[in-house]
Amino acid sequence: LFSFNRDKKSEDEEVTRYEDVDRKKALNLTDENLKRSFIIADCCHPIPGDDVLGFIDGDGQIIIHQRKCPEAAKFKAAYGNRIVAAQWSTHKLLHFSVSINIKGIDGVGVVNQITNIISQELNVNMERILIEAYDGIFDGTIRLRVHDVDDIKVICDNLKRLNNVRSVVRVDK
Repeated sequence: LFSFNRDKKSEDEEVTRYEDVDRKKALNLTDENLKRSFIIADCCHPIPGDDVLGFIDGDGQIIIHQRKCPEAAKFKAAYGNRIVAAQWSTHKLLHFSVSINIKGIDGVGVVNQITNIISQELNVNMERILIEAYDGIFDGTIRLRVHDVDDIKVICDNLKRLNNVRSVVRVDK
């Protein structure tokens, strides 16, 4: 499994720097260069399919943010000249951690139905699951390993088909 946090980059990994970027073209984010060239922002956790941009930090490293990220908005306002266009071009080799929030009416076997859809029907790995029930209502967060936003959409659509589920949405960690 890969982690793309700045502190987890090893000293010998080569990161794409500002000098190496053609600012007239959008950065092409591929499976290969994500592992070695860019830093995925911890604040918004962008994944393939999200609308993204790159921010060139003080060290000349490029950090990938979701365009809707509040931090990216601050960077655009304060450092507009250090923003670069970016686009995904991945082929489903990498997995990304994403959390979903699920709510509904509690009942016997509801958690079993939810985990069966995620693990067995959709073949998606769960990293963490926390579901609590109070007064007949359940609310929970499930962290999953997905390839892109299409995976999230399929998961949410399938979970919404369960009778007891009222809402399923992607959430920031």
